[in-house]
Amino acid sequence: MISAAKSFIFCLQFANVIAGNLVRVPRKYTFRLSPGFNSSLAGNFVDTTNVEPAIATVLTSAAESPFISYDVEFDCILGPSPSIHLLAGPVDRDFALEGGIYVKETNSVWFTGIGPGEEGHVVRALNLSDNTIYRPVNDSLILRPNGGTYYQGKIYIAFWGNRTVTGGVLAINAHTGETETVVNNYFGLPFNSPNDVAWAERTDPRSGKRRRAMFFTDNDFGSPSLLNETGLPLLPSTVWRFDPDKEYLQPIITRADIPDPNGVAINQDATKLYVSDTPVPYIRGEGIGTSGSPAIYVYDLTEDLMPKNKRLFSFSRSRIPDGIKVDKTGRVWTAEGEGIVVRDTLGKVLGVFNDKVLLNSREGDISNFALFDDRLVILAEERIWAVHLGQRVR
Repeated sequence: MISAAKSFIFCLQFANVIAGNLVRVPRKYTFRLSPGFNSSLAGNFVDTTNVEPAIATVLTSAAESPFISYDVEFDCILGPSPSIHLLAGPVDRDFALEGGIYVKETNSVWFTGIGPGEEGHVVRALNLSDNTIYRPVNDSLILRPNGGTYYQGKIYIAFWGNRTVTGGVLAINAHTGETETVVNNYFGLPFNSPNDVAWAERTDPRSGKRRRAMFFTDNDFGSPSLLNETGLPLLPSTVWRFDPDKEYLQPIITRADIPDPNGVAINQDATKLYVSDTPVPYIRGEGIGTSGSPAIYVYDLTEDLMPKNKRLFSFSRSRIPDGIKVDKTGRVWTAEGEGIVVRDTLGKVLGVFNDKVLLNSREGDISNFALFDDRLVILAEERIWAVHLGQRVR
């Protein structure tokens, strides 16, 4: 019998590899199945039962594969011989949850979670050169860190705070580790539970003027009514926009448009803003609820980096869409109940990195990941995986 500690060392030393099993599921099965089939939000699509034997065989194979393809474009993303490498774990549950921030200067991925013996979330980094994990910064300001991004030499992390310290967004210098608060209130009113951050930057081709803005989401997940880590909310759930040049913070998307904003992302040329909605009933496993949707919405960004033309981009098949990133071709990658889901620019599902294989426990979820160059690093709670892709995606 191998102890948990020995198993962890073994995984780090030998970087366990899952063979590149890729199962192609015909797209027609996603919208046309045999009569009487059974499925639910509690399970993945591949858990669907009472289908024709031929379909059942495909779904069973897909459930056991790390890669599920619905389109040839996903095959191209993976390349001819895809494989998943275990970089760290298994360790305690909730160890690698959020963040997924690639920092080129240190060749590392920053992430947030709870480690053995810790009472709250902390920031960690995985050194991709030797797969060691370390604390890149130890700052008492970072209370309950969550999602984040990298921009111009700094790591921006949204944090909840607690009942006495208001949350906000912090900027951490990638070279020195120096930490500064970017925002933590709106005219004296504290934020609720800041969740995720994205930067947009674009140059006006006519005037040559550079425009930039930081977007972040704030919901009430930390309030006493849900996770009970922060105080009662004083502001409605909101998507915020901060202009660092004009020193101006403003609410741009209200809960009337997106009830529970969570993940946020900008495409490469800063013309689109993506925001995910994560209704509380889905988080609690109570079904669809009466308001909100497990949806990803997309907005056009004007030359002034203001959102307009809201439209539905896609639904999450199960659970909620959390971490979200856009690759260099405009494809949207999200962490959902089925794993890491990849969609094309129109919202069509291309394929899935299957959490039935990646997660050590079916009780958890993959909440975030890092996407850079030709690599995908998956934060699977108790494990961290890496996939070398067949093309550069960022």
